[in-house]
Amino acid sequence: SKDTSSLNLPFKFWYEVEDKRGKPDLKIDVDGIIEFLIKDGFCLLALDENSLNRMIVQIKNNVVCQSNEGLVRNLLTNHCIDILPKKISTNFSKEQLRAVLRRGINVYVEKNKLDSLPIKRIKFLQDTANESFYFFKNGFVEVSKNQIQLKPYNELTSPIWKSQIIQHDFEIIPQTNHDKIQNFDFVNFTKNICSVKEPTKKFDLKRYTALICTIGYLLHDFKTTANKFAVILSEANIDDEPQGRTGKGLIMQAIRMLRNTAIIDGKTFSFDSQFCYQQIELDTKIMFFDDVKKYFDFQRLYSAITEGLSYEKKGQHRINLSPEESPKIVISTNFGIQGNSESDKGRKFEMELLCYYNSNFKPEHDFQSQFFHTWNSEQWNVFYNFMLNCVQMYFLNDSKIPMYGSETIDEKKLLNATSREFLEYMQKVPRNVKIPCADFYNNYLEFVGFKDNDKDKPSKISVGKWLKMYCTYNEIKLPDGETVQFEGKSTKCYKLVTP
Repeated sequence: SKDTSSLNLPFKFWYEVEDKRGKPDLKIDVDGIIEFLIKDGFCLLALDENSLNRMIVQIKNNVVCQSNEGLVRNLLTNHCIDILPKKISTNFSKEQLRAVLRRGINVYVEKNKLDSLPIKRIKFLQDTANESFYFFKNGFVEVSKNQIQLKPYNELTSPIWKSQIIQHDFEIIPQTNHDKIQNFDFVNFTKNICSVKEPTKKFDLKRYTALICTIGYLLHDFKTTANKFAVILSEANIDDEPQGRTGKGLIMQAIRMLRNTAIIDGKTFSFDSQFCYQQIELDTKIMFFDDVKKYFDFQRLYSAITEGLSYEKKGQHRINLSPEESPKIVISTNFGIQGNSESDKGRKFEMELLCYYNSNFKPEHDFQSQFFHTWNSEQWNVFYNFMLNCVQMYFLNDSKIPMYGSETIDEKKLLNATSREFLEYMQKVPRNVKIPCADFYNNYLEFVGFKDNDKDKPSKISVGKWLKMYCTYNEIKLPDGETVQFEGKSTKCYKLVTP
């Protein structure tokens, strides 16, 4: 081909030859495309130790962007051609090059050829025990116990995902102007959902501190053996048919503004599905089970919480994440999540929100606006400052969520597992007295009004399980195998032992 150095081309993955008639013909250099892609930051990200599972990514200035064959083809035929001068040689224009590329792009860019890109293992920037990082358009923010700092991207020590960058220019609100945060509508909303509204408004400071630290825990992308647990968001309300609307969804919307969150529909979710976690991506920081069913099997999350998450997508290799790489887990529910054993307690923190709001009085009625949807840049900035303050409060509390007073968590679980009539019946059962098991069961049926032929009548085994659960939650001893002589026979009895 003729000399094109004077055209100042930024790159070149084509060449010219003469066809049979002696006329210039434009050809694509496939090796040149690969070389161009490598120089432009493209590589294969290894997703397992053996590099059998790989992903096409582009790395620029420590920012990693997920890609695929289709995006590479689009980049070459559109953006790359657009930045070229109108003439790429004395014989051809860039539009002629675009036409040649488009005709054969599926041949020039396909899996086997892209497999020759270099394979890389990337250690992404991750929060430490004492530091948490957040990424904005104008720099990244480092949060620690002592300070919140905005830093330039050239100080990044490890790569990050492009999807982690929040499209906002962040400004730190100084402590001297802290009232600007405290008077913000969303902050007042978080205080309200930790307040009793009727008959007079009463603020629960301990519950509020727990909520602030819960937000901080979920935003802090760091796990140790001491903090591997799921957060259960529920309402402090005892009702057979809970109404919701307490603000759980808004809290999770707020967290999603800073951390990539996979939302799983709790009503349709099934652990038995092969692809039950297919919403998870490599940049997912939180896995949110939204509004789970009444009998959600929390124990089936034990492994994901403590050992790490393993998931599979259709047509792809299974990906195994270590506990440190796995997303934190949040479950929202209008019911009690079953389980009160030490294993259960160690794997969850239950954050109950008070019923300040309901379907007739929503936050949008209270504040005359819809959070997130109507905010301007200044309001977003106050919001981000508040959320980062939650992380700092979590650090100041030694990276722990403090306990708060709750009279409803256990009662809600009992109601969910038994029935309101059973709990009322148990209030009438005498303590420290032996009661024949048959009498206990028959008295319950009589109390509720069940007939012998009622199909929905609970069995003796079911009522026995309810009793054991009731005693566990209420710290009542229930000795096993108590018997008495009744009408000349040994009869098994219950005895509810209390101080």
